[in-house]
Amino acid sequence: MLSLLLFLNCELFADVPLEPMIPAKTRFGEQLSLKANTYTGSRIHLPLRTLLFRGADTASRVILRAEYVSAPLFDLQNTSLQLDSLSLIPNNGSAFIVGNGRNEITMVSCVHAYSIRDGAFVEIESGSLNITHNTFLGRSRYDGPFLARTGYSKDALTLLMKLCSVNVITMTTLAPLLASADVSSIQIIDCTFSAIQISPGAQRPAPVVESSMTSVTINGSRFVNVEGPLSGGIVFGLKYLNLNIHGSFFTNCTGTTSFAETVKGQPIPNYNFRETYFTDCHSLDAIPNGGGLVISTYCQMTMNSVTFRGCKAKGKGGAIAFTDMPKSLNFTSCSFVDNSATGGGGLYFAKQTRNVDKFEMMIMTWSNTVDGNGTDILFEMMPNISGSNFTMNKSTSKGKLIYDERTKRMFYWTNKS
Repeated sequence: MLSLLLFLNCELFADVPLEPMIPAKTRFGEQLSLKANTYTGSRIHLPLRTLLFRGADTASRVILRAEYVSAPLFDLQNTSLQLDSLSLIPNNGSAFIVGNGRNEITMVSCVHAYSIRDGAFVEIESGSLNITHNTFLGRSRYDGPFLARTGYSKDALTLLMKLCSVNVITMTTLAPLLASADVSSIQIIDCTFSAIQISPGAQRPAPVVESSMTSVTINGSRFVNVEGPLSGGIVFGLKYLNLNIHGSFFTNCTGTTSFAETVKGQPIPNYNFRETYFTDCHSLDAIPNGGGLVISTYCQMTMNSVTFRGCKAKGKGGAIAFTDMPKSLNFTSCSFVDNSATGGGGLYFAKQTRNVDKFEMMIMTWSNTVDGNGTDILFEMMPNISGSNFTMNKSTSKGKLIYDERTKRMFYWTNKS
């Protein structure tokens, strides 16, 4: 019985050319149902069409494969393309799909397995890439993002990733996993990322998202055992960014999230975290501050019902390290529990000369440990704060709970405005 099962799982499919199957003139909404075979092609040009390629039987693992190393499988021009229930195999050295003009690409229930890829998987000028119920399997090595812009169009280019699973991926170069910096917006909804790691010696901005785009939304997703590189973390902002993370979990991640400086003249970024958990995350040797988050952007920060538990910084800021003071900070119903650092077991604020418009911490729970000062919060230099509100803060931490390194002053939670 075991031998039969192994035999059934083997790829004993005929290799069928894909291009002759595509009609020269295609009606709107043409559907091509593929049988249990491996289909190969090379630079199939699809201008001004709407095509659906559907695997007739998902159990038979219908495979679409690029034929030549130097050529993509699909060359689009103002096309709507849907790939459904297929295994997609690009060749090393080229994108799987390229496109000029505005292209709308949808991938449903596809499998990306054992891929060794240089460059982006999809390179289009503008439009959208929607990925639903896709699985990215292990032992893959990606040297480029999943989506990148080609050309110099200023039109929107968006990525929606929903109900996907990304497992055991090794990143090797400076490119992020999902999208390059010139993608307009990214939405990650109900996805799981696990065992994402950086190959030894590789230094890159971000293993998942590099974001100089205007909007990143992460909703209901899990990041487990994701390894950040020396220069960043899961989300890395280069220019201006609105970041919204809701109902997500970060567990045992290294160098979890990092943001770069804002660009002069651009809007101040808004970072919103809600009902999100950071558990057992830790900082890097090269960037020792910030066990859960590293925030290095002048931003407006809001956290509601966010928990940091068991996070550890090799330096300061067991939960969060701010290398730049935020313009405003509002924490409500958050917990900082069992986090540890050399100073600032909960929060660490590096020395900055900026004024803070609003600093609010309401209905908070604190219980952290440090080797030095600021068991809950450590300021290198306490800033000028225009408006503050500390209401219902409960701390079981020991020692100097709130500490200003410059003045050597200690503060305690009084829960007064």
